[in-house]
Amino acid sequence: MRTHFGSVSHVPGEMVHTAGDLWVIVPAKASAQAKSRLASVLPPVRRQALVRRLLRRVLVAVRRAAPRAGIVGGVVISRDPGLLALAAGMGFVPLPETTRGGMNAALVQAVRATLRRGAEGVLILPLDLPHLTPADVWAVARRGRRGPCVVMAPDRAGTGTNALLLRPPGIIVPAFGAGSAPRHLAAARRRGAVVHVLRRRGLSHDVDWPEHLQT
Repeated sequence: MRTHFGSVSHVPGEMVHTAGDLWVIVPAKASAQAKSRLASVLPPVRRQALVRRLLRRVLVAVRRAAPRAGIVGGVVISRDPGLLALAAGMGFVPLPETTRGGMNAALVQAVRATLRRGAEGVLILPLDLPHLTPADVWAVARRGRRGPCVVMAPDRAGTGTNALLLRPPGIIVPAFGAGSAPRHLAAARRRGAVVHVLRRRGLSHDVDWPEHLQT
């Protein structure tokens, strides 16, 4: 299966499904402003290093999952030139954020960019998933093989969204933020989409508050 990542390793004997062209979108807030809730325990330089480390981990997981998961490419959208350079160096499309409407407006911009590249589905992954594995990425992709569907992985509280697969990409508009899980579910049901809710440790554990650094 052709991907936009260049040479991606594949485990011999694994079955590759190619249910359309699935693209991954990773929104990356500028590292100087990211993770402000951790300011009480981490100075700015360490928060910036954490953001880079988290982003790299997510991108590595996506690359390793790509052949088996039917992922043909990935986009990192950000205002941070350093994070965009990191993404480009790992084979992802670096997309400078040009909107002024926050994360959800940036995601709409990124979805449109993937549609221009032929995406039939998109998987949105935040960068703050320290336990994310290729198996987690594959699990979401497998649930979203056939559309119209929405696959959602809630956070540990069950109210936020830590992964969102949309097939087709425009079936609902991303609505991340506090209480996003019920919003995404309600929007999907209004559109008549098949809804899958996936709970896995690698997808539920994010890093928002100091106590999350210990889990």
